[in-house]
Amino acid sequence: MTSQPWIGETTKIRNATHDSQILAGRMITDHDVRRHGSNVLLGIAVGNAVLNVLTSDNLLKEWLNLVDRPHGGLVETRMGSFGQYPVSLNLRGDESVSIFVDGPVFDPSKGQAAGIYLERAELKQLLADVLHGHGQSHDE
Repeated sequence: MTSQPWIGETTKIRNATHDSQILAGRMITDHDVRRHGSNVLLGIAVGNAVLNVLTSDNLLKEWLNLVDRPHGGLVETRMGSFGQYPVSLNLRGDESVSIFVDGPVFDPSKGQAAGIYLERAELKQLLADVLHGHGQSHDE
């Protein structure tokens, strides 16, 4: 069996201290908002990556409050779901923000995950726009 160096890299990147190389070019390129009753489907595109998160206005308000405050260390909170899997918003003490789908557990020490990295200021603006009805929104 050959070694697969990429195994475990997601966790290392996710838990790493902010590195400007990771955030370089990670600007929001597009977004989409769909509403159905109290549910909000928020789509965020960063470069060639797209993540759709099922959430609510109440959770969006909580995210905005978190993003707006300074933090001395890592803050991780659930922000919604992707199918049956939770989606977490991760804030650090600096300007780095990430959103991760916490997928199925592979074994007790490793699970599957997918994520995107964003600039804090951009996420703050996007959340404010979505909550105030600005930007691309579709009611269903």
